[in-house]
Amino acid sequence: MNNSYDFNDYIEEEPRKKISLVTAILMAVITFFLGAIGGSMLYINKYEQENKDLQLLREVMAFVDEHYYQDVSYQQQVINACKGVVGSLDSYSYFATDDELVTYSLAYIGVTISYDVSGDFRIRWVNSNSSAYGKIAIGEYITSVNGTQVSGYRAEVLAELLASKPEGTSITLGILDINKQNLRYETLTYSKVSAEYAGYVGDINETYGVDYVPSDIGYIYLSSFSDISAVEQMKNCIDQFNQDNKKYLILDLRGNGGGSSSVLCKIAEYFVTDANDSKSTLLVTLRAKNGMESYYRTSDNKYIYKNLPRDSRPKIVVLTNESTASASEALIGNMLIHGTGVIVGDNTYGKCVAQTRFDGEGFSIVLTSGYYYFDKDISPYIAVSTNSPVYQMNGIGFRPTGANYVRENVANILTDSNAFVRAVEYLKSEYNI
Repeated sequence: MNNSYDFNDYIEEEPRKKISLVTAILMAVITFFLGAIGGSMLYINKYEQENKDLQLLREVMAFVDEHYYQDVSYQQQVINACKGVVGSLDSYSYFATDDELVTYSLAYIGVTISYDVSGDFRIRWVNSNSSAYGKIAIGEYITSVNGTQVSGYRAEVLAELLASKPEGTSITLGILDINKQNLRYETLTYSKVSAEYAGYVGDINETYGVDYVPSDIGYIYLSSFSDISAVEQMKNCIDQFNQDNKKYLILDLRGNGGGSSSVLCKIAEYFVTDANDSKSTLLVTLRAKNGMESYYRTSDNKYIYKNLPRDSRPKIVVLTNESTASASEALIGNMLIHGTGVIVGDNTYGKCVAQTRFDGEGFSIVLTSGYYYFDKDISPYIAVSTNSPVYQMNGIGFRPTGANYVRENVANILTDSNAFVRAVEYLKSEYNI
């Protein structure tokens, strides 16, 4: 289970911009204190005011140094000030030192795990290039980690036990089979596996031990748009879907928090097409603080049902939850606009803003740098601000319609999930399968 920050989780892509640590600290501190001072005072003596602001910070740090019950170094206080300045802007902006980023390059066991309301931890996905592949299967349960029982505990307990560790570290998991009848123990090795962002399941009934899913339905799981390798992985999933002669698709975006714009544009080619089946389709427009706009489009039409007449193309069922965000919402919005998809699940997160990462010597800053919007109203699926000349929707997510709304506590791909069952029911009733 990877609990690290995903530094690629932003839709805007710009060259990384270098600034020195000293400059960044001064900029952050000055910005913070200038924001608290009346604008008129700045015109009296700008530089004198800046010195006063810095002096205020020094006095605060002196009080901390003298009266706080533990020792906090001067450098740590400055870092904390930077974190406060950046972190107080919004939920997406943050400041991190290189030392804090070291753990994000550590190894993992190569599995994705779901936590359900009954307290069970179930295998959601297994990386094919990890030590877990071939030892444990999708749908099985983790009961213990190195002898520590985890069933029935909060998800944070397992997250801590499975946190990233140095490459080569061994870990032993108690594994319960899909039917919860046979318990065994598997020893896995931490490795720097390449992430698998997209996965395909053809025989859903056999994989999950159920019998209610028609054989014409295929399933694709997309966990992130954060790396260009997701594009090739998605292509492989679509190719396998076609080779298996599947006619209907469930696309799972639950827990997908977004990613880069280039990956979005490439993956959208499989799921979005306009009325004319054009190669290029405008997905979103990104507007920055200075009013400049960037346009993100598909550059090819690889639509999964392209070879079918438009009036007989089935809807792609998209599974969503409250963690479905950013680039995922950009994809969903376009599927709704062009009529290629229907939502089943929970309301999406509502993250229609983009972040840019700035790397300096010893630190990184991620700042919200703009918001994106669609060129069409998607009501009633999403509320549109009447105070904006464009459809600015940050904080407002997509919502499934009517019976397609299913409230679930976790993002999982398991067939005991209410959303998955509802998706199958929708396809059965809508297309008589």
